[in-house]
Amino acid sequence: MRLKGGRPPVLGPGAWPFLALAYIAAELFLFTLLADKVGFIAAFLLALAKSALGVALLSTVLRQTFAALRRHGSGMMILQGGRLGRTLLGALMLIVPGFLSGVIGLWLLWPFGAHTGRHTAPDGVVELSESEWREVQDRERRLRAEPGHSSPGDSSPGRPDAA
Repeated sequence: MRLKGGRPPVLGPGAWPFLALAYIAAELFLFTLLADKVGFIAAFLLALAKSALGVALLSTVLRQTFAALRRHGSGMMILQGGRLGRTLLGALMLIVPGFLSGVIGLWLLWPFGAHTGRHTAPDGVVELSESEWREVQDRERRLRAEPGHSSPGDSSPGRPDAA
């Protein structure tokens, strides 16, 4: 099987079982490593707490998403945020048993872009600092300011359409 350009695919169909086994082996290794450090019962309770956190986060996100859908009537406002997919996937990864999936889930939930100083209000308005915006004149006001141009209904002296 060849891709466009004659290259073989990066992961063939036979690679997926190997990747699944490698993932399970990594999860078991991390669990035994943690269980060796803190004890089996503590490691098991941590895994249970991680899954409970994922369930709570998933239910909260779904409840807020469906409330926003009922309020706006369209999914476009919700999807414009761009974080819904990452949040849902992160919550699902927290639910999956194991600590590697928990690390992946927390990475997906990490608020990328928070260092920019921007704050998004609940209504979707983005707060910008003074260095991140500038005032732009609207087209009508800009045309009125240029000599030789007038807007409809403008009869100021010096304009070509002035009577």
